[in-house]
Amino acid sequence: METQTRVVAESVVIADGIIHITLTDGRVFKMPLDYFPWLKNATPEQQAHYQADFIAILWPDLDDGIDMEALVNNRWIRPVEYLP
Repeated sequence: METQTRVVAESVVIADGIIHITLTDGRVFKMPLDYFPWLKNATPEQQAHYQADFIAILWPDLDDGIDMEALVNNRWIRPVEYLP
């Protein structure tokens, strides 16, 4: 399924255990870094090395990423320990 608007991550900042994703349309998503153990356990250099397009935010050094459709359409699957 295609997203309604093709947005891209304009910036990704990791600080104080939170990942902040700012999209080109101005929306900001904040999620605990604990949602992404592969990113939490990465070095600061690996965390800073990402590539973004309308499909995903990819961390090539980590061989993983965040799907944009899931992010913008609130279809993100949170780890079980974070479910209500």
